[in-house]
Amino acid sequence: MKTFKKLSLFLLVILLCVSLVGCGEKVAKTPEEFNDFMESKDFTVADSTLFAQTVVTAKTVLTALNDNYEIDFYELNCEETSKEFYNLNKEAFKSEDSSNFSTEVNGSNYDYFEMANDSGFRLTSRIDNTVLYCYTEVEYKDEIIKLVKELGYY
Repeated sequence: MKTFKKLSLFLLVILLCVSLVGCGEKVAKTPEEFNDFMESKDFTVADSTLFAQTVVTAKTVLTALNDNYEIDFYELNCEETSKEFYNLNKEAFKSEDSSNFSTEVNGSNYDYFEMANDSGFRLTSRIDNTVLYCYTEVEYKDEIIKLVKELGYY
């Protein structure tokens, strides 16, 4: 019986440690890291900073394009601005159509929101002062999520 209690306690401690690993902070990518990663995936990356200034004041905005969709990367001036921008995107997505599937994850320095329905797939993800944004056809959902996971923004 003592062995069973020790084994149970050991397994409980292991389970607790494993579950806490996912609660840590994520590391934001720099614009250069985003650019290099997306180019390695055969995307064309363009600096959209001046164009995006009509929407948000940002240090850097990069648009990664392939034949099917684009993913935008925003480096904002501070974390508070990135939170506001993330929430603005999330609420805009939600207001478009309430009959959809969505996922939201929030952590100490990050937020993630995705939504899919017949009209398209939308994603916004924030780490520190950076935000990813994508709005495209739902058929590319799995491909985009895979890229976002590889980037560390999922």
